[in-house]
Amino acid sequence: MSSKKSTSRSLSSLSPDQQQRVLLEESKKAASHEAFYMKRCLDSDKLMDALKHASNMVGQLRTGLLSPKNYYDLYMHIFDHLKHLESYLDHLKHLEGKLNTEKNRGERMSKLYELVQYAGNILPRLYLLVTVGAAYINSKEAPAKDILQDLVEMTKGVQHPLRGLFLRNYLAEMTRNKLPDVDNQYSQAGGGTTEDSIDFILANFTEMNKLWVRMQPPERGGVKLRERREQERKDLRLLVGKTLATIGRLDGLTETTYKTIVFPRIMDQIISCNDLIAQEYLMECVVQIFPDEFHLPTVSQLLDACTKLVPGVNIKRIIVGLIDRLSQFASRQEGAINIEMDVFAVFYENVQALLQAKPQMDILEKLEMKVALMALSLEWYPKNLENISRLLGFVTHLLTEEYPAPARVTDRKEVTQIMKLLSLPLERFDPLVALSFEHYSTLQNFLDFSQRSRIAMDLLDTAIARGTKIGDLAQLESLLLFVQPIMGGPAADEPEGDLVEESVLRHQQQRLSCVVHLCSHQDPEELLRLYVTIARNGETALNQDHLKNTATIGVRIEAIFVPVIFRVLAMAQAMTVSGAPTDGSGPSEAMAKRGKGLFQFVYKSVSRVATVNPRLGLKLFLQAGSSAGNCGFGRIAADFLAQALVLYEEKLAEDVEVMEALTLVSGTLEHLSAAIESEKYMPLARKTAKFSHRHLLKKPDQCRSILRSTHLFDGAKNPSANDRLCLECLKTCLRIADDCMEPGMNLRLFVEILAECVYYYVKKSPAVSAEFISSLVALINTNVGDDTQSSDRAVLDFYQATLSHAKAHTEGLDW
Repeated sequence: MSSKKSTSRSLSSLSPDQQQRVLLEESKKAASHEAFYMKRCLDSDKLMDALKHASNMVGQLRTGLLSPKNYYDLYMHIFDHLKHLESYLDHLKHLEGKLNTEKNRGERMSKLYELVQYAGNILPRLYLLVTVGAAYINSKEAPAKDILQDLVEMTKGVQHPLRGLFLRNYLAEMTRNKLPDVDNQYSQAGGGTTEDSIDFILANFTEMNKLWVRMQPPERGGVKLRERREQERKDLRLLVGKTLATIGRLDGLTETTYKTIVFPRIMDQIISCNDLIAQEYLMECVVQIFPDEFHLPTVSQLLDACTKLVPGVNIKRIIVGLIDRLSQFASRQEGAINIEMDVFAVFYENVQALLQAKPQMDILEKLEMKVALMALSLEWYPKNLENISRLLGFVTHLLTEEYPAPARVTDRKEVTQIMKLLSLPLERFDPLVALSFEHYSTLQNFLDFSQRSRIAMDLLDTAIARGTKIGDLAQLESLLLFVQPIMGGPAADEPEGDLVEESVLRHQQQRLSCVVHLCSHQDPEELLRLYVTIARNGETALNQDHLKNTATIGVRIEAIFVPVIFRVLAMAQAMTVSGAPTDGSGPSEAMAKRGKGLFQFVYKSVSRVATVNPRLGLKLFLQAGSSAGNCGFGRIAADFLAQALVLYEEKLAEDVEVMEALTLVSGTLEHLSAAIESEKYMPLARKTAKFSHRHLLKKPDQCRSILRSTHLFDGAKNPSANDRLCLECLKTCLRIADDCMEPGMNLRLFVEILAECVYYYVKKSPAVSAEFISSLVALINTNVGDDTQSSDRAVLDFYQATLSHAKAHTEGLDW
């Protein structure tokens, strides 16, 4: 007595957690003590003494001081020691006289089964009864079904929730491998059937669930007490779930048995217990434990049972779990699934009924169920577009009521589900099919700018990967509307902070530009209409008042208009090749009219690009002019080049890359010299040469640019050119080279001019005479003699090579 009082006083000074540790260690120590003597008696074949020590050991489970978690620890400690007793009893047939009797083994086991029922305390008595009963079944002395029925009835003697729950778990564990089943050893000679095993498991499960439910916290307890007791109950849920899982492992369990016996009894127990924790967990167990094929004939009943659960049960998780399982089941099947029922229709109708019966469900749960239903439809009925359309329509209506325009969904979890609803169709269908759903694009409007851009990128990536062909104007407009966040940026009511970084923006625009290349149609008129639509939509998107970032607009304009320009130029080239007259008389009236329309569109598009990127605009004007000239439209080519010069003069005259610009203009104009009429050509050539002299500050750049311009006036290339102007340009180059103060540069420039003069002379151009070249050679020789030290060896080599070339291609001249 004094020892107990001292222990009580010592515990009172400890915290609750410390008290639990002390009590657990004391109980485990006492159990280990009895287990030691039990094993010693078993080793000495003193079975009755071993049973007494085993009874004392199990007696430690009678405590009511331990928490469920610590009680479980003590239970597992004792369970491990009882395995030694079980093993001994299973091999009892190898021993003789252990019960002081000379009867046969069967009588000995039945006698032992009776003797353990005389234990003094009910809890140790039933643990020993279950242990011996398991060995009794293994001995096959009596039918297994009778012993199981007796055990499940006897264990009703313990009604304390915690102790009774662990006792029944012990019963389930000890008999798990000894249940009668199809053609196993325990079903032979009248031992029982699979149905008997099912009755036993369900009876034990029902009692376990009742005990588990009784562990719920008192209604008048505090919040902390209630939370602690609920968590303790959740920690023990696996004990109940494992018992139920045993049914799913029976080989003799058939679909019919499950539908007519197992499922109804489990549902009755779940619904009748009226406990939130139990209903939620056990419904999930039913979904996960039993085979997928068994769920198909019971889908309606299970969904109907969900409507009868107590408020607060996470019905969404149950339904989504079931839908996901059936979706995965369908994905694992090869070929069509042979089933008469419309799985999607059953789920959809029951989910709709559930939503009406449970109006308190929040929008996130509804969205998650619709996402699961969409995945189910795509797996089971991949060609059924109506199912997807119904789901999108419902979700759109749901969000419209919850978020009236212009409000957008801000909850991240809800946004995730909306993104899934938009992404799932893209995984199975062509993007144009996805866009054909009535509410697909509408659903996108509930997202903010970043999410709209993300799903638009997903759609573009899918279209590019699939090689989608856009041949219908309505399809194109639908796609452009969907990718508007990429094309035009954030909406007017969204903050500019939503604008993406430049690297991300350029990546997006690169993908957007691919839309132009996805357009395809056999009729050129219809194809042009598609290109015009892209340009028009881009212009509309970029003309919004809230877009103030010029650099951003420039990137977007280039992505939209540049590919369109090149595709239309390619159309013009193809039209010329296919429709050119065989007599070389030039384009027909009809072709000229069509070509003019194409180049007018190109002119307008290039002008739009030039407003934000003059350099690129200049190059595009020159490219368009070159294409027009190649197609036989000389006047149109001249107009493009004239506009290029205007753009150069207004926007690029002060540019650091003016030399490059003039080189491009000069080269393009030379290329088109034969295609453009003289009255159009000569003003362009004069202006180009004039810009070379006026807008270049460095003497070498001026000289070389004018030297290139001489080809614009070469009569050998262009009959309408003016040889006199060519000669004037050459003389101007000599003056500029002579004025150059940089050491050695004037000699280099003289040699370059000589090379050009030799070129003209060899080509028999009237612009250059032998006397002109002779005087230039004399000038160079004078400079070489005066500046021998600073002369560049490469320049001298070039000079000698030029003279050698001239002598090889002329006669009667000595240079």
